[in-house]
Amino acid sequence: MKKSTIAFLTIITLSFLIPTSIILTLNQNQPTDTPQTTIQLTEQHKQAQTFLTDIIGLDPTKYTLSLQPTIPIIEKYDENKQYYQITSSTNNFTATIEYENKELIKCEIYGLNEPTQLAQYSQDPLRIAKDFIAKYKEFSQIPYMTQIQQILNQITKTEPITIVSDSGETILKIIQKDPYLTFQWQRTIEGIENEYNQFNLILKDNCFYTLHDTWESYTIIDAEIKISRSKAISLTKAQAMDERQRYWYDGKFIRPLSIADQPLSVELRMRQRTYTGVFPCWIIKFNMVGDYPDFEFIIVAFIWADTGAINIQSTGY
Repeated sequence: MKKSTIAFLTIITLSFLIPTSIILTLNQNQPTDTPQTTIQLTEQHKQAQTFLTDIIGLDPTKYTLSLQPTIPIIEKYDENKQYYQITSSTNNFTATIEYENKELIKCEIYGLNEPTQLAQYSQDPLRIAKDFIAKYKEFSQIPYMTQIQQILNQITKTEPITIVSDSGETILKIIQKDPYLTFQWQRTIEGIENEYNQFNLILKDNCFYTLHDTWESYTIIDAEIKISRSKAISLTKAQAMDERQRYWYDGKFIRPLSIADQPLSVELRMRQRTYTGVFPCWIIKFNMVGDYPDFEFIIVAFIWADTGAINIQSTGY
């Protein structure tokens, strides 16, 4: 399935909304002061309404669904995506709904923060997640939802955890940061962290909050690790020593004395290097040792695991 518009363009597009919107009201009795254009509902619009009521679980007596016309970005308008503002007397959130051959296949929701008709298990967030993923998989028929559902079904409780599928193609992280509970899936190779190709389901106070999908927005160009962990550390440390910068501290310029023998952290992650292409990259942090115990100097080194090219960033805090 070809997805040409990546996530950050979707977010940018939402900021270019034309003031006049087309009201496709779910609640026929709810008045609105928004400027309106009368249109004949298309099959896509009807599918959007069905999706939001039957899959997301919106109460049609409470919500108004407003189609937002948008200005094309970079002279490229994706007619298969529709942007909606959804409002009730207590809430206001956005949805991006995507079609293929006039069939609704994908939806992203941002900021829904109140119970829906489908949230019948408010004391069991794991069951909320599993039930929703099952409904979304059945409705959308997106092939990768099978991987997402399979790895979620291995989870028995919502404690923070990171697990990798047997194939190494999917990572699931459960992240708790009150009041949010995030189920974050990553599409990857050999279990390498990949924050670009993700599928995120976020609950807030055990209510459906956000559905965000960039699973096919980027291409994993290469996952071959030609630079080992130990080699990455030695190469970046040597270059960091050569490229130490001067720092301003306590009203004067100072020069850090040395770099600690062992790095603070070493991570292997996929990282964007081309417009929609991601590659494996070592991210290594070094502590710079000096005579200033209340001030910490950090060097962050990025070294591409396939080419060995290095980029050094220095921070002081």
